[in-house]
Amino acid sequence: IGNATGGGEATLSQGTVQGVMNKNLNGIYNACVHGSVGTVKIDMAIAGSGQVLGVSVSGGDAGVQRCVADQVRRVRFPSFSAPRMGARFTFGT
Repeated sequence: IGNATGGGEATLSQGTVQGVMNKNLNGIYNACVHGSVGTVKIDMAIAGSGQVLGVSVSGGDAGVQRCVADQVRRVRFPSFSAPRMGARFTFGT
């Protein structure tokens, strides 16, 4: 997905992305993970409004990937001045 920032436009820090995702991780995990799935990588496109525009998930089976993507689309991040940005979050079981 990459980082789509322009000159002088602020995006969310890695710490902010991690903090928001960590706050939501228990809900995502409880909804989607039933047993060991290994490492799950989540790539997100986040709009400047804080809305998740798109999600790509790797790791786990297709059902886990669909569920995690659906859950992550509901996550809201703080707004920022760039039009959008990319971010990655990884968790493991």
